[in-house]
Formats: sequence, C-alpha cells, structure tokens
Amino acid sequence: MKVLITGGAGFIGSHAVHHFLSCGDEVIVVDKLTYAGKLENLDDMPRPFTFENADICDVSTMRAVFRENRFDVVVNFAAETHVDNSIRDSAPFVQTNLAGATVLMDLAREYETLFCQLSTDEVYGDAVDSDIGFETTDPLRPRNPYSVTKAAADMMLLSYHNTFKQSYLIFRPSNNFGPRQHAEKFLPKLVETLISYDAKAIFPLYGDGRQVREWTYAGDTVKAIRDTIVAGERNRILNISSGFSLENIETIRRVVDVLDERGYMANPERIKHVEDRLGHDRRYWIESDIPTNAFTPFDVALKKTIDHYYQRFA
Repeated sequence: MKVLITGGAGFIGSHAVHHFLSCGDEVIVVDKLTYAGKLENLDDMPRPFTFENADICDVSTMRAVFRENRFDVVVNFAAETHVDNSIRDSAPFVQTNLAGATVLMDLAREYETLFCQLSTDEVYGDAVDSDIGFETTDPLRPRNPYSVTKAAADMMLLSYHNTFKQSYLIFRPSNNFGPRQHAEKFLPKLVETLISYDAKAIFPLYGDGRQVREWTYAGDTVKAIRDTIVAGERNRILNISSGFSLENIETIRRVVDVLDERGYMANPERIKHVEDRLGHDRRYWIESDIPTNAFTPFDVALKKTIDHYYQRFA
C-alpha cells in the first residue's frame, strides 16, 4: 500500500509513519516542520521512506507530490492542535486545519484517492451533562477555535463525499499521549516541570483541576487507523478511545507516583492552580468504535511515556 502521511514529523503522525512502515507499506511523508514538527521524530524508523518538506496549503507543491506518486490512501495528520494557541490566534488554525485540509481533499478527489482525516473528540463539545459518551451520530458542538476548525474540516470532507463521491474515513480519537509529543502539551510539560532543575519552573493547573479527559496511547490510535483502512472500511466516521478517563488532578498524581517509583525525584510543589482557561470544557467523553480491550492499559503506557520524557528532559 502506498501511503501519503501529512504531518508525519509531528506527534501522532510520526507514530503513524513508524507503524505503516512496520507493516510493509511504502510511505511518503509531507511536513512543513513548524515548531511542532521535528525531523528527529522520524529517527529510528524501521524502513526507508520519502520525506518532503512542504506546506499542505501550497497547492502547486502538493499537486506535484500527488502527480509523482499514485497513492492508495492519504492520511492527514497535519494540523495546529494546541487549544491555548488557538485562543491567542485562530488564523493559523483556520489556514492549516481547514484550508490546508481542503487542498488535500481536492487533490485526493482529482487523483481518486481514499482520504483519511484525523479529527478529535473535541468536535462533540463538553460532555459534562451527558449520561453516555458521544457517538458519531451525535451533533457537533465544538466550543473553542481549534475544535471548530477540525469540525469544519470534517464537514467539508462529508460534503465532498456527498457532492463528488469522494471516498473517506474520519477518525475522532480521544486525548492521545505517548513519546514524541510536543513539550507544550499536558503530559510532557508536566514531566518536564516536575523534574526540572529550574527552581522557578511551574506547571499551571487550570481551575480546580477536575476536568476529565480520556487517555489513549498514540501507538494504539495509529494501529486502529491502519487496521480500519486495510479492512476495507470506507465512508465512515469512527471514534477511537481506550475508554479510560481521569480528572486532570488525578493524572498528575499518577505521574508523580510513577516518577517517584522510578526514582526520578518529582517535585509536586511546582503544580500551581491558575485561573481557568477561557471556555474550558469540563469533560470529553466518546463511545469508541474500536473495542477497548485493543488498547494498551493506561498505567503501562504511562510508564513507557514517562521513561521517554525523562530521557528527553533530564
């Protein structure tokens, strides 16, 4: 299978590159190498691959990539993803997450290629008042600029199917974690702060810290994506989640416990409650379309992830 992976030098994208290569696929990676995309994320891959340093918004460059390759599938991981950044400036999110994704959709349609879009559980909005997790048939109610742009891309892709019969898969995973995640995100930032030699380092815990998130290991997410493609599923939306939830403050306690267990000298006094984020959703909760027994147990994946970040930050 010949696969274009966009955003492949980023967090989940690099896990996808590794997994698809491990399965024997021919992989072409496109990444703009913004602050969140790093070539070092593509070190130690199991097989050779082709890398193109390009912006998915660049129509002429992306057209050349499609013209020179006859892809069986495009998997779009390229995105701006940090909610705090979207609150400060939404323009890059609109440009990459919607306009860039639409460039890829147009080319996938032109070259009759299956288009797979990585979305997010955040498109469903806050589940704080729900008695059950969101399903793919539930309406979308995104509540921050980041999730709005992801929902918009989902809707654009669905419109391409309705209008042009474009074949697609949309994947909406819960909160992913694992090695190679950018240091601005919750877990890597937490580990870095807890073990930092900088006495002034703090980890800002928003509000009361009781926001609930479902945690899914990135390696499991990309396996579910490829398995779905290979199984011949088409024109579906799938939620991907381990089903394991924790309040943020409890996640911090578990990280501290693992660091202490490993002898990594965590300093929990560096956790500081700060004013809650604007429009902060209390809970994300989805019903997974992938059996939850297919996912790595949280504590096992957490230890593997913390060991990675300790080696990176210590």
